[in-house]
Amino acid sequence: MLEPRTTARRTSVLDTYPSISIGSQISMRTLLAAARFVIRVPETAIHGLPSLAGLDISMPINRMSENGSRIAARLGPDEWLLIVPERDAATFAANLPALLSSHHHTLVDISHRNVAFEVSGTAAAAVINAGCPLNLNDDQFPAGHATRTLLGKSEIVLMRLRDTTDERGTAQRRYRIECWRSFGRYLHGFLAEATRSNR
Repeated sequence: MLEPRTTARRTSVLDTYPSISIGSQISMRTLLAAARFVIRVPETAIHGLPSLAGLDISMPINRMSENGSRIAARLGPDEWLLIVPERDAATFAANLPALLSSHHHTLVDISHRNVAFEVSGTAAAAVINAGCPLNLNDDQFPAGHATRTLLGKSEIVLMRLRDTTDERGTAQRRYRIECWRSFGRYLHGFLAEATRSNR
């Protein structure tokens, strides 16, 4: 007799939460699982490490670079957050130690610690500003910016991604919000309520 077999499936705490979309005004969705690494390396090493596995890390503090679906965000003088698709995690993690071997560094895999949302649309900044004190005007926080900040009662990393355009040619702002997994439910509810209030 065959014994029953169960298989484990990794799920997000947000799997049961729907995306929200209101025309071109606002769209909020939970992003797919990703591999995330925090790298600490002396600032003096940047000139010898202009890029890591295709990601530019030579940007000023509180800036980010995108390469397809890969992201590098510089969050401090010697700290970077690197994000790559989950399918590339093993290769990426295997290559990093060799690239960093000639520099004093720390490398920490935080893939399972965080979850992420994308908030986009013409009202995206207003939705985020419902709980975030940053000035998100284009002249203060344009595409390519990234920083630690607060959203409601949660610490987040906020990234301004490249804008897209809708079918009418209207620019659509896009933000990526990274938060600790334990705050995912809270932040999803906060953003959903802010979205409804900005209709």
